[in-house]
Amino acid sequence: MKTGVTVLAQQAAMLVLTVAAGTCWAQYKCTGTDGRVSFQQLPCPASASTQKLTIKPAAGVPADAGPAAPPASGTSEMQWVRSMERERKIKEQQQRIAETQATIDRRNRQMQQEMATIRDQKAMAKNNLAGATWEQSLSTEMQAVAAKYQALNEADQARIKQMQTELEQMQRAP
Repeated sequence: MKTGVTVLAQQAAMLVLTVAAGTCWAQYKCTGTDGRVSFQQLPCPASASTQKLTIKPAAGVPADAGPAAPPASGTSEMQWVRSMERERKIKEQQQRIAETQATIDRRNRQMQQEMATIRDQKAMAKNNLAGATWEQSLSTEMQAVAAKYQALNEADQARIKQMQTELEQMQRAP
């Protein structure tokens, strides 16, 4: 799992690349003699066919405008970083909830397998005193298995409830 610092560094790098990419306007489409196509700001070499392109920015900024000026203060970047960090934390919390629920489901399947094994053993008990004693022992074992899994699942359910409360708080926070 990536650390928060690594994620922030990657997000900052993407922001810089996005701003830098906005200033690079491909104005020429060059097709080489081998059929390869490239886009560039400078005119194509004489050996390639040239097609001049008209670029219309999606944001409505004229193509001849320089790079966007950085905001006067770092508040908008910090707000964006905080927003991205909040979204990451929300997704991680949702993932932890899903993983805990999957653990409960897996544990329930395991309990059902153990119970089925004990039930199969109960079916082999003879109809005599020894068989009745063994059957009683197996019933006690089934109760112990059920109690063990119930305690584990209740602890995980409590953890899920706590994580859901935390998630709701994260989602309400600005």
